[in-house]
Amino acid sequence: MKTQTRRQFLTAAVASGASAVLSCNAADISSRASDEIFFRYEQLDEVLRQPILKKELFPAPVIIESVELLQFNSSYLCRVRSTDGAEGISVAHPNMSNLFPIFIRNVQPFFLRQDARELDLIMEKIYIYRFNFRFNGLAIGLPIATIEFAILDMLGKIAGKPVAQLIGEIHNPEVGLYMATEYRELPLERHFERIQADMAKFDVHALKIKVGYLWDSTRDIHYILRHHAKVSRQFCTTFSTCTENCQRNCIHDTASKIRNEVTNCIITDFKKLTCESEWYASLSL
Repeated sequence: MKTQTRRQFLTAAVASGASAVLSCNAADISSRASDEIFFRYEQLDEVLRQPILKKELFPAPVIIESVELLQFNSSYLCRVRSTDGAEGISVAHPNMSNLFPIFIRNVQPFFLRQDARELDLIMEKIYIYRFNFRFNGLAIGLPIATIEFAILDMLGKIAGKPVAQLIGEIHNPEVGLYMATEYRELPLERHFERIQADMAKFDVHALKIKVGYLWDSTRDIHYILRHHAKVSRQFCTTFSTCTENCQRNCIHDTASKIRNEVTNCIITDFKKLTCESEWYASLSL
């Protein structure tokens, strides 16, 4: 039987004690971490339990009588009306041209005859209606959000308050904006021409350009590789023309100009979309 030297015995004893201390410390740290995580989840759960819409602003029911999707060329508006005659309008995303069947079949019917004061619960239950949870991203989110914004616009008019004060408080009355350049439907040669034209049209102080340029109509899987040098040169040219303005972080006039263009749309020129056949009949194939 092999005997331990005094040095070996002391080394083993120290190592065993250190291991026990480290084990206790690890358990203590793990326990504290678990307690902290539990506390954070409690805070999040408490936030989730709080209502978003300030229902106290609306003592009487606001029953949604109609939800309409209106089309003018490639633009779409959503108009919501209550049984008392209140009206709200929202501007839909351009992708509504692809998603309006989901809007009409899966979303629009659910909102009819609902009390708009229950918007929090409506926005939760809409995903169960007709298995909408099976959709994902823009496909279901865009149609739902379009109606939600119109309802909030209607409620804001009823309460005489901006939408921000229906769900919270206004902390920043002015917000800086940047100009987005979403011209990926155009070939590269025209893409940067449009960016420079828009920069000249508006008082741009912040510009957003997609670095990995993609032309969404091309079937060329090597398009960006073939045009890499051209993209680099165009970026340099574009930024050199707006260097002074782009050093700032806001756009002074763009928001008001866009707002004026939207409000100047004549709503009577929009036609109501009631079924897919109306859209398909208008297509020239």
